Amino acid sequence: MKVDIARLRELLEKGTPGPWKSTSSADFVWVWPADGPGAVGHFFCKDFTENCEASTNAALICEAVNALPALLQAWDVVEAVKGLGLKDQCWCDDEVKKPCQACIVNAALAKLEERG
Repeated sequence: MKVDIARLRELLEKGTPGPWKSTSSADFVWVWPADGPGAVGHFFCKDFTENCEASTNAALICEAVNALPALLQAWDVVEAVKGLGLKDQCWCDDEVKKPCQACIVNAALAKLEERG
């Protein structure tokens, strides 16, 4: 699955500002903005027990929305590092016996490429 970063940024900008939280009532789990009124959404739980997926789904949505700004910032850092043109460059000193920063970045970029 290819991640559409531009679409994520658009949705984050147009959506209800975070952070979000979830709370539950007798039959529903609600997703709310942490700082304000008005539900963002709700889930119905027919059999409200600890096994109800609604609570987990609401928590997952809240955590994902709350983490998205930091994840997008990390994406920007990765893209900036990729743009430095360090691929296939190395300034390691054989006497030091440890990788230089370019080798560390190249190894990290190779791992990212493996994951797609």
